[in-house]
Amino acid sequence: MDSSTDEAILLDNNENVEIKNNITKTDTYSKYYSQCDFDGDGIDDLFLATGTTWWFSSSGKFHWTFLNTSSKQLKDLRFGYFDDDDRCDVITESDSGRWMISSGGTAPWKPLEQVWLPGAWKPLKDVWFGRFDPNDLSRSRRTTHAFFRKDNGEWWVKKLSDPAFDWEYVGGARLFR
Repeated sequence: MDSSTDEAILLDNNENVEIKNNITKTDTYSKYYSQCDFDGDGIDDLFLATGTTWWFSSSGKFHWTFLNTSSKQLKDLRFGYFDDDDRCDVITESDSGRWMISSGGTAPWKPLEQVWLPGAWKPLKDVWFGRFDPNDLSRSRRTTHAFFRKDNGEWWVKKLSDPAFDWEYVGGARLFR
């Protein structure tokens, strides 16, 4: 075996499979993200992060296709359509807290500039993205807003197309015990 390669699974022959750098002894069944379209065909795909690589299954019906080499896990990622094409993009958070995008899940990380304002960002683990603009009646898949919920139950939204648009309170829910 060539130990200088960075593949997640190296096949020596049909009977011997060597697993390198993947998360082992972990069941990834049902650990897929399935509300994004990585191949641009208009149908959502399954996404799998192995600990070394990312893969997608078109429509959840076809073979796994390689996307990228990354140790980022599903818990560290968010998904949406941020760069004006029909392919799903992957978002993560840098060590400094800045949101970073991998276009189509295949490109190198770069800053997601439209939401970066000093003091205006939120920890990515607390944020979800969606297309929630009631005035946008186009068939575009573009992600329009980021949402987060404070510990006190308040919901806040940020319009992504306008960097000057700060987080806006939109309501809340309280848990009664």
